[in-house]
Parts: sequence; C-alpha cells; structure tokens
Amino acid sequence: MERQTHVLVVDDDELMRKLLTALIRQHDFQVTQAEDGTAALAVIQSGKEVDLIISDWEMPGITGVELCRAIRRMKLPHYIHFILLTARQQQDDFMAATDAGADDFLLKPISPPILKARLEVVKRILSLHDRLQRKNRLLTEANEQLRLTNVKLQEDMEAAALAQRCLLPDAYREVGNLRFASCLLPSAVVSGDMYNYLALPDGSVAFYMVDVAGHGARAALLSVTLNHLLDVSAFLPSRTDATPRPDLVVTELNRRFTRADIEMLDYFTMICGVVSADGTSMTFC
Repeated sequence: MERQTHVLVVDDDELMRKLLTALIRQHDFQVTQAEDGTAALAVIQSGKEVDLIISDWEMPGITGVELCRAIRRMKLPHYIHFILLTARQQQDDFMAATDAGADDFLLKPISPPILKARLEVVKRILSLHDRLQRKNRLLTEANEQLRLTNVKLQEDMEAAALAQRCLLPDAYREVGNLRFASCLLPSAVVSGDMYNYLALPDGSVAFYMVDVAGHGARAALLSVTLNHLLDVSAFLPSRTDATPRPDLVVTELNRRFTRADIEMLDYFTMICGVVSADGTSMTFC
C-alpha cells in the first residue's frame, strides 16, 4: 500500500491551521499541525517522515523563512518540499525566501482550487523524487554487488596466478650438463606464457617456451593446458632407439589444436628443443 503524503502545517493562528488541515485532508494527505517554528522543528527532529511543509511567513519567534533556512541546514534522509503562506507580494521578499530554500508560495487569503493545484504539483514532484531514490538505491546495490564480484574475481585471479607459478620450474636449475635460469613477469595477474626444462631418459634435456596470444585468464588457461601436455612423455620417441624430435612434438600440438571439430579462437607460438646428453648439439623447432 502506497504511503500517504505527509504535510506539516505550521501557523500560530489556530483557526488557519484547522482550515488548512481540513482542506488538505480532502485530497488524501496526512496532516500534522505545529503552532510555531519551534514546534515544527521538534516534529522534524523527532524523526517523522514529513514530505511537505506549509508554513506561515509571519510567526512569533522563528519566522517561516527562518524555519525554511533551518530545515535546509539539516542533514535529512529525504527532501522536504517547503511552501510559504504569505500576504506579501514584493519581489524582494520572494527572492529572500527563495534564497532561504522555499520552493513555492501561497497567497492569503487561501484559495482552495489553488491549494489543490499546489498539492497536486507537490505530489507529482515527490513521486518523481521517490522513483529517483528507488533507482538510486538499486544502482547503489548493483554497484555494491559489482564491487563484491570484482573482489571475488580478483581473489580468484590471484589464486590462479599462484597455481600457475607453481607449475613453473625453479628459477635456477641444473639439468644434466646444462644450467637454466628463468624469470616470468606477466603483464596481467595471470599470464599466457609457460616454459619448462625436462631431463629425458636417454640423458638428453628437453625444453620449451610457449606464448599464448593475448593476456589474462583466457590465455593462462591455454598455457596451463599446454603445460600438462608437454611432459616428459611428449618428447619420448615411438622407438626406444630413436632420438627425441621436437618437430614431432610441435606436429602433435598442431594436430590437437587445429581439429576440424574444434573452433580455436586463440593461437600460441613456441620454441621447443632437445639438447644432447653430452651438451654438444641441439635440435629445435
């Protein structure tokens, strides 16, 4: 059920307060009365959700303009439309009231049709304001959800980067007669680069370096897949007396990743080599 628009009527004249209250309630508004500016401020400070204030200009103590200025200085959770009730018609008076934060004016004596028109305008303005607030809340909630998603994504990416680094060989390692040194500095959290050096059963040493096109998780996924494929068994020849051939390793990868039934959107470049057991020769593709 939609909440009634709440109007606070402020006037030191009891008869005027009752008249305004009766006229306003005819248009399905909730009304609270205050006999002066001090009482009006107390109503606002009590936490009551007031949408519209109709206040007399001339009142003892706090005037209507001073009340309006005090309301505008408050840090309220929502905007309060403010209409001043006055017999004044001087331009300077209206300018001063507008500077204080007044939204509209009602001239005395009160005309019920004009009051009704003012109330309808306020109702439309408040309806638009409520819709805007709802949209802002939804936007804020969506932004918060996006922030949480980004945090989770960042955590996942960092975990993936750690897992990827664990697949890399030691930065410095001696394999057979060879010494290898390496360093990986990805441009993103995870990388499309992968490399390794492997001791083969015949004493030779295989090595490779792969560079998957692109950056980020997509490239990293393919590089990790290649790391699993390029183990020692990938370099072992079909015959026990045959020499490991890097070109056959590359041929097999081409066969796997250019199948007619798989549409590959990514590609990778690589160097793949085998160094002889005595370290005097190298074959590479």
